[in-house]
Amino acid sequence: MVFRKFICIVLVCFLAGCASKKTAKPELAQEQSQKDVMTALESYVATSGVGSKTFIVGTKYGDVNVSIRSQYYAASGKFCRLVDVTAQSRCSLELAICRDETGAWKEAPVLWNGCGQ
Repeated sequence: MVFRKFICIVLVCFLAGCASKKTAKPELAQEQSQKDVMTALESYVATSGVGSKTFIVGTKYGDVNVSIRSQYYAASGKFCRLVDVTAQSRCSLELAICRDETGAWKEAPVLWNGCGQ
């Protein structure tokens, strides 16, 4: 009789422990997918060809005129497009936007900044 109670207590503790076991947080996957989301500028470059021009509102540089100048393979092996960006304040930036291993296009660090920043 004592043995049965002992077994029951052990089983209850075991089941309670299994029930409280934490699973992977879905927030981590959501945070990662938010990081993988392309900006409007990156999306435009991904879907347009060399010579394409447009105006994009609300980038991190403000409202900008965008022109895709050329495309090339970087030393890293990534496929990139060279982009000229002119803000409404008439300052100019030269950006490289490259396709990463997942196929998403990401902005590389600013190559040239005529905005004085």
